Parts: sequence; C-alpha cells; structure tokens
Amino acid sequence: MLPILLKTKLAIPPLRPRLVERARLIERLDTAALPPLALIVAPPGFGKTTLANQWAQLQDMPRVCWFTVDQDDNDPIRFFGYVIAALQSANPSFGTQLVELLQSAQADILKPVIAALINELSTQPEPILLVIDDYHEITNRAVHDALIYLLNHLPDTLRLILTTRIDPPLPLARLRANGQLLEVRAADLRFSPDEAASFFQAMGLELQGDDITQLNSRTEGWIAGLQMAALSMQGRDSNAVRSFVSSFSGSHRHVVDYLLDEVLQRQPEPVQDFLCETSILGQLSAPLCDTVTERQDSDELLKYVDQANLFVMPVDSERRWYRYHRLFADVLRHRLQKSDPQRVRRLHTRASEWYEAQGVIGEAVSHAVAAGNTERAVRLVEAAAHDLWTRQDMLSVRAWLHALPDAAIQSSARLTLLEAQIKQFQGKLRDVEGLVSRARQLLANAPDADPILTGELAALSGMFLNFAADPQEGLRQAQQAVEVLPVTHPLHATTVLNLGIGHWLMGRLPEAAVSLQQAQQLCLNIGNRYQAQVATAYLAETRRLQGRLREAESLYRAALDLTPDRLELPDVNGLYIGLGALAYERNDLEVAEQLLVRGSELGQQEENILVVVAGLLFQARLAHARRQTSRSVELLAQALQLADSHQLRWLWSVPSIRAIWSQLALLQGNEAAVQEWADTLPPALPATPPLRREAEQLALARFLIAREESEAALSLLAQVQQTALAAGRRLYLMQALALRAVALQNAEPAFRTLEEAMAMAEPEGFVRLFVDEGEPMRRLLERYVNRRTSNRLRPYASRLLRAFAGLPATTEPAIQNLPEPLSEREIEILGLMSEGLSNADIANRLFLSVTTVKKHATNIFGKLGAANRQEAVERARQLRLIL
Repeated sequence: MLPILLKTKLAIPPLRPRLVERARLIERLDTAALPPLALIVAPPGFGKTTLANQWAQLQDMPRVCWFTVDQDDNDPIRFFGYVIAALQSANPSFGTQLVELLQSAQADILKPVIAALINELSTQPEPILLVIDDYHEITNRAVHDALIYLLNHLPDTLRLILTTRIDPPLPLARLRANGQLLEVRAADLRFSPDEAASFFQAMGLELQGDDITQLNSRTEGWIAGLQMAALSMQGRDSNAVRSFVSSFSGSHRHVVDYLLDEVLQRQPEPVQDFLCETSILGQLSAPLCDTVTERQDSDELLKYVDQANLFVMPVDSERRWYRYHRLFADVLRHRLQKSDPQRVRRLHTRASEWYEAQGVIGEAVSHAVAAGNTERAVRLVEAAAHDLWTRQDMLSVRAWLHALPDAAIQSSARLTLLEAQIKQFQGKLRDVEGLVSRARQLLANAPDADPILTGELAALSGMFLNFAADPQEGLRQAQQAVEVLPVTHPLHATTVLNLGIGHWLMGRLPEAAVSLQQAQQLCLNIGNRYQAQVATAYLAETRRLQGRLREAESLYRAALDLTPDRLELPDVNGLYIGLGALAYERNDLEVAEQLLVRGSELGQQEENILVVVAGLLFQARLAHARRQTSRSVELLAQALQLADSHQLRWLWSVPSIRAIWSQLALLQGNEAAVQEWADTLPPALPATPPLRREAEQLALARFLIAREESEAALSLLAQVQQTALAAGRRLYLMQALALRAVALQNAEPAFRTLEEAMAMAEPEGFVRLFVDEGEPMRRLLERYVNRRTSNRLRPYASRLLRAFAGLPATTEPAIQNLPEPLSEREIEILGLMSEGLSNADIANRLFLSVTTVKKHATNIFGKLGAANRQEAVERARQLRLIL
C-alpha cells in the first residue's frame, strides 16, 4: 500500500494561456531522439518547469508522469514511493508489489527495490516519460546512488527528465560520452530579445525596442527578473517606464529584493498580508488559506494573484491548488518571520489543525513541528500510527518520525517502539536491541503504563531475542504479547509468526507448525502478504525437517504465488534457496543450481546474510556432488567468514557450518582436518539449540565410523534417534538410522535399520540423504540389492545406487551404443519404469507433470527402438543403462 502522498506533487502543472512560445528551444529539442536522461539545469526563475512541461507534451509518448520534489523527499523510501506513485498515474496497475517491497527496504540498501522496478518497467507495453522536477532538493547520497543504478539499467520503456538548479552527482561525463544525456542549461533558457518582446506583449506592456533590449540585457534573459520588471511597470506612463528601465540594474539577489519590494508595495494591503501569511504553505487551496489566514475570501484572492501573474502557479488542471514560485515564497517567508515570529507560529498551528481535520497527518505533523509545538506533533503521530501499522504503511510512519525532533522520540515509549518496529522490519537487530532497552526503561519509569504498550514491548523483545540472543526467552516474551495484544492490533499477527519461528529455532516442530499456520491466516486476513509469505516459508522448512518434502515444496510454491512471477522481489530469495535445497535432495542438480544461484543473487542484493550463508552451504554441497572439490571448499570458507563476521548465533552459526564442513571433508578424504574439528568440540555438546546439537552429533558419528569406532558412534546415534523421534524431526531421524545401518557390523541388523530409514525416505523422494554418506553407504546398498531380491524397497535401493554414478568411488556408467543417447532424465524415468511405476506415479515422484513424463517415454521408445515399456526396460538392461 502506498503511503499518504500529496497527489498535487504528482500533477502535471497546467500551462499558462499567455505562454511565450519557445520555438527556438523546442525545435532544437524536438529534433533529437530523447535519450535515457534529459537534464534541465539553471538557477531559479529560468523557466525550467515550464520548458519540461512543454517538451513532455510534445513527445510522441502516450504516457507522461510528473513528480515535483521538495526537501522532505530526501528519505530514499519516500522519494521512490513518489516515483512509483507517479508511474501509477500512467498505469494504475503498476508497482503494486513494489510498494510492499519498498516498505521492507532499508534506506541505505535500495538496489533490490530498483532492480524490481526495472524488471516491471521492462514489461510495460508503451513507453513512459517521467519528469522529476526540482531535483536539486535531493541531498541524500542514497537517493543519488539508487538513481544511478536505475540509469545504468534503464529499460527502453522509460525516459527521464530532471529539472534542477545544480548539476546532480550523477555520472554525467559517462552519460554524455555515450550519447545517453541531453542537456539544457541557463544559456539555452535565457530569453532572446524576440522572446522578451513577446513576453512583455503578453503581459500587456507596449515597450520600445531599446527598452526591451536593455531590460533583456540587464537580466541576461532571466525570465523571473523580466516578470518582476513587467509587474513593476504595469500601470506606469511611458516616462515612468523609461525612468524605471534606465535605473534597473544589479545581481539576481538584489533585483529580487528590489522588485519584490516594488511588487508587494503596489498591491493592496489585504493582498500583501495574504501573500505573506500563506507563504508558509507548500501548496495552497482556498479552504486551507481561509483557515490559516482566518478570512473568507481566499478563493477570490487566489484567482486575483493567479490572474496578476504574482508568481503563483496552479498545480492541478482545475486550479484548486497552487504553489508559489520558490524564490518568491522564500522572500515572503523571510519578510514574515522578520516582522512577527509569533504570527508565524500561529499560522503553522492553524495549518496543522486544518491538515489533521483532512486526515493528512504528515503535513499536520510538519506544521506542528514548524510551530514549535512538539507535544502536538507527538500526539498526532501516536494517534495515527496504529492505523498505519495495521495497513503496513511503514513509509508514512518513517516520514513522520523523521519530521520529529530526536528528543521527542527518545522521551516517548510509543514512538521509540514505533522506531524499533521499523528497524526490526528492516532486519537491523542491533538497533532494535538499543531501542527496546530504552522503551523498557521509559515504561518502567511511567506511573501508569498502557498495557498495550507493554504488549508491544514484549512483542518486539521476542522478535529481537529470537534471532540475536535467546529464543527461549523470546518465546516467553512473544507468548506474553499474544495474551495482551488484541487480535486487531497490527503486531498480533506478527507476534504469532514470531512464536512459530521461536518454536522452529528450538526444534519444536509440531508447535511451530501450529503457530505458523495461525500466523499465515492472520496475515492474509489483514492483507499483509509479505509476512504471510514469511510464515509460509518457515512452515515449508518445518515440513522439510519433518521429512515431508512434497508438502514443503507445495508450501514454498504457495509462498511464491503471493508475489507475481514477473517481479524478482528480494523477499523471495529464501524461497528459492528452500526450493533449491529440495531439488538437491531429490538429486535434480541442474534445477537445484538454478534455484540456489537465483536465491543467492537476490539475497546478496538485499544483503540478507542468513539467506546468503544458506545459499553458500547448499551450493557447496552441490559442488561436492559434481566432484568440484576446490569449489566446495571455497564456498564453505565464504559461509564461515560471513557467519563469523556477523556473529550469527542460532541460524547458520559457525559451529553448525563446521559440522557441515566436517561431513564434506570426510567424503573428500581429509580425515586429519575432521580430527582437528572434533578436537574443538566440548566434552558434552550443549542441549540447545537442538538442531545444531543433533547436526554436530551426526557429524561426529560419521567421523567415529570412519575411524572404525562403531560402539561410540552407535551410542551417539542412539541419542539422536531418541531426541529426533520425540520432537518429530524425521530428517535427522532418517540420517541417524542411515548412519546406524552403516555402523552396524552384522548384515541383518544393518539391513533392517537401512529398511527403516528407506521406508520413511522413499515416499518423499529422498536421494542425497543416502548418497551424501559416500562409499560406505554405496557398499551397503549394493549388498542389500544383491541379498534382498524380493523386498519391496529393493527398487528404491537400486535407484539410490544409480544416483551414486556421479561419485568417484563408482564405476563409470555404461557407454550408450545408440544413435541418439538417452538423457539423464530419460535414464531416471526408465529406472522407475523398471520398478513398475505408472506415468502418474513417476510424475509424482519426480515432481513433473504427467504430460512431461509421457513425452519423455515417447522419446525413450524412439531412441531404444522399443514398442512398449517392457521392451524399453529389457533393452536398457542389455545396454547396462539400468540395473
């Protein structure tokens, strides 16, 4: 949802009826193909906005958008919120998901947002021209950097026009050299003598040619100076005009002061008062001006100053809203402040009251701050923020907090918690810790603390503790918050989600599933698709740990469905990693690589360390499966460095990564390195977190098996079996059983244990769980297939043996003596045909459609010269393609 934005800043200013035709300039611009960026640079009063408007309307582009910048737009999130809103004026369906992404972005990390913006722009059926007016108001480096990124990847469907008083810090030299920049500067914008003559005529003045030449020369073609000269000369006789022209001289600043004095003094006193009093307003309407000035004739006065060309410009086509020329407004405000500072405060207070009544809280807050009424500003933010959080409009909350003095936020528990919520949403956990601590102290010192505030504090404390320190305490705080906060409170759904994540981190999978399902529904009910997506992703990971791969994949894809496919939103980076992990487990390595790379790239764009580390770990496994040992070691080293430098404590902590590394090192024959790792383990592994403890126990058991210390390994595996079974962590239970089967010396107990593991794994399509145990598992499966000739699990064991084909310990697959060799996928499908599976069963097993399986079957029959399944299987066995 878009924040509360001023629509008038998105309106294309209407052109004045007595506009001077800039035929000379327009002809020059119109003959050039519009490059990616057009820059109009000149000091104030040179007609930059008017030229941009004229130029835009002459372009052969059906959709023109406008955004007038002011100094409040230095917040990068607010700036691009306006950019998206401007683009929506050309296409209302544009950027719906971009707004959700923007709300969760960090102000200093905007690349993911801009990347998504570029992707959606590239899909637009018609080109768009975006005019950003008064860009000189932007001083925030983060906005400039984001705009540079946009320009570097600008699709053909968007062209930009920037008007500015100074050169922006963009790569202008490079753009100029590459022919990607069109520049219009002050020298181009100056009125020629002919244009000056047309201007004075339009103003109702008949001047002599020498007078026009002299005025144009003295002003150097400066349009604002000529306009103020024209206003000063209106109503004078010819002698007075000549006298005025001859005395006219000076710099822009002096000319402005002199002519404004003359312009104001020539106006009736009520008009002078009206101009000064309304100069505090960024935009003017008759009702607003009536309230601020406490008069009833603002409509007539606005029409008068508009018709008199007194530096007021309409900002909408109905002429209901206006704004003063910036230069004119600056001088008016200076005069007002100098004459009566207390009056200025009263005017701002009335403006704040009017905007509050209209529900435009951002402007109400700004005027309250300008009036020096911080207490009122704080009350406004506190009263309205709850509703905005319900609608997940964090852009407005950020903007309001930014408008308040730091001292006001630091002394208010509610405002401090609002800021903490923003930081938590951005993933800035260290900032959250300090803000939560401050809010707790403020509430402790409050005589009658609001129970809702206490609940909000508990909710945010739980979120922070989950990932940064102590999930056990985080769960307690979250439970307290759920009991206090009403269901309608925006943090209620978030806290239920946090409960689920806390249970997940603690390895309590059934409890996690219940809370995550509740959070999923609660978030969808209030339209918070982002957190619904997060809840679904954690539920998918819960199912994976429970050994339910098929359900996990369905959930990951359901989470992806919450985001349109055409947008590469960074929110989905963890979903791609999760899907890649599932594809890896099924031994579909090509698909796994595509998904893992995609998710990792998005995670890096967003600087989501948890996702980046997870991507590196699964890519390391993938590299090992493809016998790329050095690549696997390199990826694991990167993961360790990131986890260590960011002090990850629970998810992907250094000990957890070292446990994974030990398994791969063992498979690569580096037993000495694994011994070094084992020596660093404490005598008794910590009880929590259980997921890490069990991963380390399994890793240590592998090492003990390799050293032929079977009894010690079996004792360790028995502990894993007991805890994993009790908590429903079937993934670890299956791994423990598989390793136990390898460790057992006697064939029959080993086979029975292996069958127990395979009976759980086979329906879900597990492959790498067995293959990644290496040569000892391959030998055990081979013995099992040779001895269990009629067991129902023998076909599954045969399929697992085929998956070992990529490992160094196995013999190379048979050379296909066929005119057109079978693909790996076709051989895999042939193997399943040999097990008697139907097309539907194969499709379900391999996560394919039945149509795709039928197509593969047709190709197989053709390549093998077979008429049916039976012939194809017999022919494949003769060629040693399947067992």
